[in-house]
Amino acid sequence: MLRLPAKRLVPWFVIFEVLRAGKEHWDQLDPKDRTRLVELMRKSKGRASNLTEGERTELRMIARRLQLIRFGRNAATAAFMGRRSGRRH
Repeated sequence: MLRLPAKRLVPWFVIFEVLRAGKEHWDQLDPKDRTRLVELMRKSKGRASNLTEGERTELRMIARRLQLIRFGRNAATAAFMGRRSGRRH
């Protein structure tokens, strides 16, 4: 088995913790909202101008329910805790 030095392992652990926090946050969104959000993002191709005004309004409403600020806090906490647990004393 390939062993990574501790310095290289810690960043991967932090990334894993942030992704895990993101998955938990995503799972709290209603399944219909998740499906619709994916549809709108695919249609927009990352550009809001590719959506109709009604679709943009719907996207904003779903984004509010997703509570991105709370996710940012959770991800930052997960990253910080991941960094702390990866340190050697």
